[in-house]
Amino acid sequence: MKRTVHVTYHKTDGKWHVVNGDSSKSKGNYDTQKEAMKYGRKLAMETSSEFLIHGKDGKIRLATSYGNDPRNSTARTSRSRSKSNPSTSRKQKSSRK
Repeated sequence: MKRTVHVTYHKTDGKWHVVNGDSSKSKGNYDTQKEAMKYGRKLAMETSSEFLIHGKDGKIRLATSYGNDPRNSTARTSRSRSKSNPSTSRKQKSSRK
C-alpha cells in the first residue's frame, strides 16, 4: 500500500493542514504553508512516504518520494557514478593574445 502525506489548504479555517493519505483526519494545522511543509516533510521521511504539497487551488505543486520509489535506485546510482564530470574532463582553452 502506498503511503502519502499531503499539505493542503482549508478555506474553512484558513489554515494549512498536514494529512495522511489514508485518513481525512489532520495531523496538524498551521498558519503558513512553510510551517506545514516542515512538519509534513519530517513525517514523510519518518514513514518512508510520498510527500505531496498542494497549492491553495488544490493542485499538486510538488511531489517528493522519501521511500517506496518505483525506480531502480541501484541502476540510477551506478549510472550516475559512471558519468564523468564534464567540467573536469574538458580541456581549458588558453586565453593567449
